Amino acid sequence: MSADLIAVLHKAADLTLLYGPDPEGCIRAAVYGRPDVTLPHWDTADSLLVEDAGYWLKRHINPGIADADHQTDIDEWAEGRTVADVRGALYGAADGIEAGAL
Repeated sequence: MSADLIAVLHKAADLTLLYGPDPEGCIRAAVYGRPDVTLPHWDTADSLLVEDAGYWLKRHINPGIADADHQTDIDEWAEGRTVADVRGALYGAADGIEAGAL
């Protein structure tokens, strides 16, 4: 599963060049092919992959903050960020998973 997760985060980072600094949309596009896809109401392998990628990205952008109530949401964090910022965060989350740091 971690190889799939890392691949999704890398692909999402690449898709920021197409879709702009929308990390959650780029994650959905990496899995479903479009950034505007609504996740199904039931769990599927793809929807869980999207959720997991978002979880690890959120952990990456909130280093050292274990309490979810005090973490910055991905959309809030992405406001005003550049494509380079979002790409770096997506690649950083993938790198953190590979290194076992997250």
